[in-house]
Order: sequence, then C-alpha cells, then structure tokens
Amino acid sequence: MYKNSKILLIAVIISNLTLSACSRSETVNQSVEEYKIQNENLQSKVDELEATIQNYKEAEANVIKAEADTKSDFRVHDILHIKELNGTYYIVVYISGDETGGVQLWKYNGKSFAALLAEGIDINIEIRDPYLYCTVTKCIGKDEYKEEVIKFDYEGNKILIYEGRNVEISVSPNGEYFIIIENPYFLNRNSESERNLKILDRNDKVVFDEAIDSKMVTDIEPYGWNENEFWAMFRYGPGIPELLILNADTHEYEVRENKADFDDLDINMKNGWICYSDFPLFFDIDSYNEFKESKKDVTLYLYNLFTDEKIYIETSISKEFMPRWVDEYTFEYSDPNSDQRLRYTLKVD
Repeated sequence: MYKNSKILLIAVIISNLTLSACSRSETVNQSVEEYKIQNENLQSKVDELEATIQNYKEAEANVIKAEADTKSDFRVHDILHIKELNGTYYIVVYISGDETGGVQLWKYNGKSFAALLAEGIDINIEIRDPYLYCTVTKCIGKDEYKEEVIKFDYEGNKILIYEGRNVEISVSPNGEYFIIIENPYFLNRNSESERNLKILDRNDKVVFDEAIDSKMVTDIEPYGWNENEFWAMFRYGPGIPELLILNADTHEYEVRENKADFDDLDINMKNGWICYSDFPLFFDIDSYNEFKESKKDVTLYLYNLFTDEKIYIETSISKEFMPRWVDEYTFEYSDPNSDQRLRYTLKVD
C-alpha cells in the first residue's frame, strides 16, 4: 500500500541525516546567536542521529535513493525523533504532500521496506527493551485531543496501555520503570487541577498512582533520570518554578521550589547543582532580536537546589550562555566575548 512512499521515506531520511551532519560542521564558524536562530533544535537532533548515520551503508543508501528519485509527491518535512533498538530504527517524521499528512511513526531494519506503525498529530517515543512505547496524539473533536500510550513488539503488534489528555511518558535507564503523566487539560485547567503520575512495572502493572500538587497552573514535564530517581519540571509558560524528584523504588517524592526559574538552564541530578542564566525566553524572532539590540546584562549563575547556595559565574551583554553539564562537577557555557565554549569546574572539598 505504501510501497513507493516507503522507499522515498528512507531515501529522504538518509538525505536528511547527511544534511544534518553537514550542517553541524558548517555552523562551527557561525556565532552562537546565528546557530540558535537558524538551527533551533538541530543540535539535539544531530546528537540523536549521529549513531544512526554510522549504521547506514553507503551502497544501500544509494540504491534506495536511486529508486526513489522517480517519486516527488511524498515529502518528509522534518525528522522529529529516531530511536534504535537491536538494529531496528523507529523514526518519527512530519509528513507533507502525502494523502494522510501529519506525524508518522515508521519502523526500519535495513532488510525490508519500512513499516508504518502509527500516525497522528504528534508522536513521542521511548525505548524499553525489547519494546517500543509511544504516545500518539489524535483529534477527537473541535479543539479536543487525546493521547494513546501504545506498546509495540518487534513484529509491530501493538497493545493500548493508556488513554488520556496532555500525556507525557518517560522510561528509567534500566527499563524497570515506565512513567505516565497526565497534566490538566488546557481547556479546563485552574490552580487546583491535578497532575496525575503513574509508575508501571516491567509487566505494565500500575505500582504507583498519585495526583501531584503544584502551587501554580503548571504542567509536569519529564527532565531525566538519576538511576531510579525521576526528575521532572513544573512548567509554567517560560518559567520552571518547581521541580519534582521521585524515587521510583520507594515511591517517595518531593516537590522543591526552583529559584533558578529560567529556561536557559541545565540540572545536575547527581548533586542538585543548576547552571543557569537569566536570559529571557522568547516566542518570536522579533522579540528576540529586540532584546539582542537592548545591550542588557545577562548573568550566569550556579545554584544548588538542596543547599540554596548561589555562585556568580559570568556576565554577558544580551547574549545567552546555553550552559550544559559535561560531568558531575564541570559544565560548559558560551563565552560572552567569542563563539567559543568555556568550562567551569566546581571545587570539591
């Protein structure tokens, strides 16, 4: 049914992978600001795709592309996610020009045509060896949507795990725990709206199910894992006023006020240190450019979530720092006076 589309899909994906890799090297000489404007989200995509690039053989790519050159009505507009599991690639793409359109999830193992697994308005995927879990957003009426949480085995057989609205998912590094979060639906939310969090074990049995309170009208957004300790952000527009820390083994959790309440941050989940700057979050390029011309100070800090200690690091003129932890005690950030990245290491007693 999708034979021609499938051939072209793989060709375009391979082409996009190559272009992404090239874009990364070409942007080395650009300023950090230009990189951020022109390649928003590209860095995370490239990092995710690099491992995949190495697994595609050049000969195979050329054959597929040659066959696909005869078709032009099917287009991959953007690659959203790629996950690899035991040599099989699960690829989420935004499609335009096809009779269905929207977002699609494909499975490709390099030995046969790609298989279409799911499609919807949005799709997010997580690997839990040997299964793939995903959320598929579907429209169920005017301005009404639902998320289906689906589990796929290697053969593409699927099991519906959960249905809800405004759903987020996350898997622990060892695969022991699978978290489902259902945030307040945006058409019916208030300060008392519940944020429901479930933990499922290896057999998809719910072992924890609790409403998580917040002081504000926030969504819980997964941040990451420190072994079996799950971290999440309470997101409120541009702010992150609170953080959730949940032990998936004991089911004990705490909600902590985040005094590093800015979007330009990175959290060290091993020791609670947050590197962050007070660079504002913008939702349009005009506001961003206006701020860049304002010559206002932007300050980089370290803040410890557990001790309240705060350390001044650096100041720039209207320039974001984009800090990122590279190990337990060292983070890097953009130099205020050049396009280089600098490193700061915490002193350990």
